[in-house]
Amino acid sequence: MAMHRGSRLSVNKNRNSIEIMAKILSLANPEAKATHIMYRANLNHGLLQKYIQVLIESGLLKKEGNLYSRTEKGTAFVLKYRELKSYIAKETRRNLSHMF
Repeated sequence: MAMHRGSRLSVNKNRNSIEIMAKILSLANPEAKATHIMYRANLNHGLLQKYIQVLIESGLLKKEGNLYSRTEKGTAFVLKYRELKSYIAKETRRNLSHMF
């Protein structure tokens, strides 16, 4: 939620599930160990395992040995996520420029 503080906007920095899944999938390209993903995504082990399970069950991520890699479906997810994030950022800037 954005709040006014003078001429600057303060935006909530918490991540949502979609952002976390996109981060995990981005890190698993071409492949990565769970510990690498855990540290780079700033997740604890239990939370990472829950996300990995959801991503594998959704066909977005696969595990081979001790390495994780994203599937074609996972790559499509990341690309769509980045498109949407870019669109929202552009629209937000455009709308804010009309406000001030």
